Amino acid sequence: RLAQAHAAVEEQRVEPGRRAALGWLGAAASLSLLTVAVVVHHAVRRRRAEVAAEGAYTLLRETLDDLHEGVVVLDREHRVEVWNRRFAELRGVEPAAIVRGMPLAELVRLGRALHARGREDAGAVAGVLPAVQQRREFFEEMQRDDGVELELRGTPMSGGHYV
Repeated sequence: RLAQAHAAVEEQRVEPGRRAALGWLGAAASLSLLTVAVVVHHAVRRRRAEVAAEGAYTLLRETLDDLHEGVVVLDREHRVEVWNRRFAELRGVEPAAIVRGMPLAELVRLGRALHARGREDAGAVAGVLPAVQQRREFFEEMQRDDGVELELRGTPMSGGHYV
């Protein structure tokens, strides 16, 4: 009997330890499931935001490309940020010839030569560069070497960009 009583006491001592271990294991499993649920929730929200951003970008890109006017946006360092197909057409170049990050000076040299209307100065388009660098508006009537007349307008944008 003494041995049975001793075994019963030992069993009771071990059992609480097992219960504690199982309790910790259950808590850890619950925490893991909660962590997975939070990660999945955030991944779903992020993907929805990405899809919304892609849709907005597509709409803006299509809008820009459907404009009759040629448009180019420069960043703060006077490099090409965004342009539309019509801009490339009016400059007489393939849209792929214009690349993001291209310096304005290089962009001016692309395509057909432009001349200030009523002047013979072939470098008149170079007057655009100081206006952009000084972040001031400009308007210039130009003529391509094939006789097509163009109006060039520049306007500083908020945030340091230039259009």
